[in-house]
Amino acid sequence: MAYLSDIFEKLNVVNTSMQGKDTILQTTDKMNAFVRQISLWTQKIRQENIFDMFPCLCKCKADNLNLDQMKNVIIAHLNGLQERFQRYFAEIDVTKYDWIGNPFLAEPSTSGLSTQEEEQLIDLSSDQSLKMVFQTTPVPTFWISVNGEYPLLSEKEMKVLLPFSTSCMCEQGFSALVALKSKYRNRVDAEAELRIAVGTNIAHRFASLCYSKQAQPSH
Repeated sequence: MAYLSDIFEKLNVVNTSMQGKDTILQTTDKMNAFVRQISLWTQKIRQENIFDMFPCLCKCKADNLNLDQMKNVIIAHLNGLQERFQRYFAEIDVTKYDWIGNPFLAEPSTSGLSTQEEEQLIDLSSDQSLKMVFQTTPVPTFWISVNGEYPLLSEKEMKVLLPFSTSCMCEQGFSALVALKSKYRNRVDAEAELRIAVGTNIAHRFASLCYSKQAQPSH
């Protein structure tokens, strides 16, 4: 029970970390990191008999409980967990999109791009001024800024980063729509309100807006 509590806590942390506006590249990195951590845990338990990655289980060991009988069971479960993760997500290969994460380090010949796209990538990666901009700008914002100069790369990048990597943003959109289209505000077209509710991080300054308007004067 202590081990199951620990392993489900690990899974909950991974699941929570992927709920948000992460792209498929960021989500895949987190999944790959978790699979590598499972390999580390298995190695530690098998070779060094160390359980410090599982706090509850480690406490049981501190209470002088013998974990040798459970050792093989835990290793078998971790191997099965790793196998299932690799089987369910085996088809996700994002190495060909390394040029999106950092166009100044990726090799054009290994990026799966056409000849025209490779030419644009070479031009972009040779621009030192853009390299400085890239270092201080979020990846999506950077690619939007170079859309006019490198349209082929920017369009290809948007097709990779725009799709939702999880259902979190879809659920946020449904929740916002339910709140907007109540029986007291049953508007057919809620596109503008939905864009503000979901598509922006700008804080609403209601107090400032109200202060700038004149209140109802007395007659």
